Amino acid sequence: MVGFRRDQTGIFGARFKRERGAFPGYKRKIAWRGHLRPGQTRTYTSLFPTSGSHHRTPTEPGYYETHQPPIHLVHALEHGHIVIYYDKPDAEGLKTLRVWSGLYSGQWDGVVVTPKPGLGQKIVLTAWAKRLDQNQLDMPLAAAFINAFRGRGPENPVR
Repeated sequence: MVGFRRDQTGIFGARFKRERGAFPGYKRKIAWRGHLRPGQTRTYTSLFPTSGSHHRTPTEPGYYETHQPPIHLVHALEHGHIVIYYDKPDAEGLKTLRVWSGLYSGQWDGVVVTPKPGLGQKIVLTAWAKRLDQNQLDMPLAAAFINAFRGRGPENPVR
């Protein structure tokens, strides 16, 4: 695996302090959550929404080469998944994202990797009401974010 291995912590051996401010954008304002009615759409105020009303069907964990609809991604966050947005990371970063997306695929604690055109080498990681922006993939910090927030969505926290 690229740069990390599983250990007793469950992911990458990464640890961090959960104090407020441990990550840039650590806590985001939580928007009302609920399912949209069939045919209803939603416009989010952020390009990387971390909460709010959403589609009844979440995006499944995995690596995607086409951008996934935000209304499905927000439901994935509610389930406890981590959503990672990428555009043009370096080859090592892309390989790492592919590996990470395959590590966790549970219904309540997966990793979704989806492209977001216009980011260039930047990476954005989101969890329910949390966001981490990186100018390029910082593997230890990204792994710590995943370890801290994966499986902790409000619908059914499993960690």
